[in-house]
Amino acid sequence: MYCFFLLKVIYRLCVVACLSIGLSQIAFAMGDPKSMNTDYDQSHAINKVQKARERALKLANGGDAGLVEAIAVDQEQLEFLKRRGIEELAYGNDSLVDRELDLHRDLAGFYARLHNKERALDELERMEMRADVPLIARYVRSAPEFAFLRSEPRFLAFLARLESPTVVWHGTAFATGYKANLTVEERVAGLSDFWARVRSGFVHFDNVPNLDWNQKYLEFLGRVVKSESTIEYYDTLMQFAPLLRDGHTNIYPPKELFSHFYTSPPIRTDLIEGKVIVTAVLDKSLKAKIRKGDEILAIDGKEVHQYANERVLPYVSSSTPQDADVRLYSYQLLHGDAKQPVSLTIRTPGGSSSELLLPRDGYLPSDGLRLATFETKRLAHNIIYLSLDEFEDDEGVKEFEKILPDIMRSDGLILDLRQNGGGNTKFGYDILSYLTDQPMPLEYSTYRIDDGYMQHIAGDEGFFYKRPVNLEKAEHYSRKEHFSGKVAVLIGPKTFSAAEDFLVSFDTLKRGIMVGAASGGSTGQPIFISLPGGGTARICVKDDRYPDGRKFVGVGIKPQVEVSETVADYRVGKDAVIETAVERLSQD
Repeated sequence: MYCFFLLKVIYRLCVVACLSIGLSQIAFAMGDPKSMNTDYDQSHAINKVQKARERALKLANGGDAGLVEAIAVDQEQLEFLKRRGIEELAYGNDSLVDRELDLHRDLAGFYARLHNKERALDELERMEMRADVPLIARYVRSAPEFAFLRSEPRFLAFLARLESPTVVWHGTAFATGYKANLTVEERVAGLSDFWARVRSGFVHFDNVPNLDWNQKYLEFLGRVVKSESTIEYYDTLMQFAPLLRDGHTNIYPPKELFSHFYTSPPIRTDLIEGKVIVTAVLDKSLKAKIRKGDEILAIDGKEVHQYANERVLPYVSSSTPQDADVRLYSYQLLHGDAKQPVSLTIRTPGGSSSELLLPRDGYLPSDGLRLATFETKRLAHNIIYLSLDEFEDDEGVKEFEKILPDIMRSDGLILDLRQNGGGNTKFGYDILSYLTDQPMPLEYSTYRIDDGYMQHIAGDEGFFYKRPVNLEKAEHYSRKEHFSGKVAVLIGPKTFSAAEDFLVSFDTLKRGIMVGAASGGSTGQPIFISLPGGGTARICVKDDRYPDGRKFVGVGIKPQVEVSETVADYRVGKDAVIETAVERLSQD
């Protein structure tokens, strides 16, 4: 017993010692400033090397003598990058790694122009110490100075190694085309690829702390093996991604199956005060059957909430409860097979009920009624209103700039983002830059770096994060004029993704008030992968937060002024959110 106790004590001491060593290794690998010993910071080191590279490239235009001098300049910079303090800086800054790659590439080109084959190949191969990148291979293949190497076995082997990531990540074995029945091997491969990519790069496991991802993989493995068709297979896969509870992590079927999964009658619905209300009828042929303001009581004979929870919820990838409600009752409620009509039980505002059998398909495109994406109007108290329903393109920026003269003469501005599902964050920043002369505060973004080496030194445990280099500093816009008046931004659960990026900067700047309800609570950068049979998936691999580190993914951004919509207001055309915003902006 005593010996066993002593062994346990010795073991624990060893573990503590190893952990201490491991943590110091982790700090070094992640670029802990305490491990640095240099007079340079990252930006100064990058600028020094870049200026020297530019000088070398100019020298290289001076014939053989200039090439020799250029080689000396670049080699001096490589020695600089190998200095202990500078080399450590590179662990915290990808741009320094890129500069080393650039130097080796430049040197390879200089030696090639001198027809020094062996030294050119040496420099090309040294690039592999930092990265195997297909983009570099494409450049080297097309660069004229390497033309005389294109039949060299060593050169061809170098290109093949640089192109190997394409085979690993995007090989055609998994990305097979559509067919009605996939092999069991293809079905298992698709599930396994998604599971593995999530496990290695997904950034929001903290939002699902009780999810045993490996156990769920085993459960779904049995289900996909039993799938008898591609339709059944994707029906199963599309229930796998929602377990992660992330609005930017989804599995999509092949386009050949869109009509089976995604067809719905041209009407829109919303959950208001717990009731499913028709908020738009987008086809003239339906207007005699169903109207705005009608309530949906049941679908296909099931009470509407029961139907949503049983038939729709398993396919909903959402980050927050409010995000789930939007997807359940607004976006996905009536989705189904184009060949199958949907039965609705509706109740009019007057209280009468009726049964409708609506085809999901067969509506003429010419009958579709478009909803305005950008609406502008002047409200009471000289307040300008602009709805920005998407950031997919720069149309919203153009609309804002078109009315900017009116905005400059107004006493207040309301930007309505309640229907904005996102797009490109840049377009939101473009608009916000007209409302402030301050640099644009950017989100605090990280991605996972717990690769095989990090797992080894951490004892196969832990997630480790790093900041993207290009997102470390606030972005500054130069505008000739800025609107300095009062601003209100209207938000709700459909405010999502890039629209929330806008809110983070707006809120951090303290530029105005947000009015409405909490946003959807999901943004980030997804990667896209191809699946067997023509389907696709995306996985969120970037975690975005407020600049001070506050989370909003999985929570939502809350307004300073909360306003709840009511069915009664909707039916009489009253927008309490806009009215509240006008009231607040008109106050001194």
